[in-house]
Amino acid sequence: MVSIRQCLDAPDENEEVIQGKSKTWCEVQKLFPIFHPSTNQTLENIQTYFFVGWNHMMNLSSWDHWMFTILLVLPFEFQDWKKWLTAISLFTLGHTLTLVLCAFFPNLLAVSWIETAIVATIVFTAFGNIFQWSGKNFFWSGILSSFFGLLHGLAFGKDVAGMLPQEGKFSSIVGFGLGLEAAQLVGVLSVLVITTIFNSVVPNKNRELVLVVSGIGIGMSLFKLIF
Repeated sequence: MVSIRQCLDAPDENEEVIQGKSKTWCEVQKLFPIFHPSTNQTLENIQTYFFVGWNHMMNLSSWDHWMFTILLVLPFEFQDWKKWLTAISLFTLGHTLTLVLCAFFPNLLAVSWIETAIVATIVFTAFGNIFQWSGKNFFWSGILSSFFGLLHGLAFGKDVAGMLPQEGKFSSIVGFGLGLEAAQLVGVLSVLVITTIFNSVVPNKNRELVLVVSGIGIGMSLFKLIF
């Protein structure tokens, strides 16, 4: 793995982007010595695995996590911030917990059925949108979001367990988790912006949008189960 140290060693006129890190970040490292990897190994691990987590999330292989996230916040707009923030926060808490546990106990939490369970969370959430269960009570927005988060964390943990270093594992998993959450936050805010604009341009059609996207989610999930 290429060290972030290369950002500091590279001459200004020939600075390259290292592992997706921008020139701006390299300049920050030069201006503030605390960010130099030789002075803070923990920070280097967090920086490096942040981008690993970000890239892992921004990958087509994570379509199922994205579909679930979209379906979770699709019925809401920005003004419903208490409802969507509760749901996404508890979902994040759930998958962060199992992600950390998988990093330290990979064999204990290795389950063969997790991919099927992820698909089930998509289908269940889609039906929740269709039958308008979403956001009506704390059971849906709170408890189920947390439980589904635990399942998604198992899937992420399965992917990350083998790539973490033995030394600095905790700081690496923190960086990986932060990368995942940053990417997820971008996705959530994007969905909320789109739904808010859609509802302002096409009033009283939010229900149709929810039904169409939920139907797509069910179709993609069934396709994955069958094929």
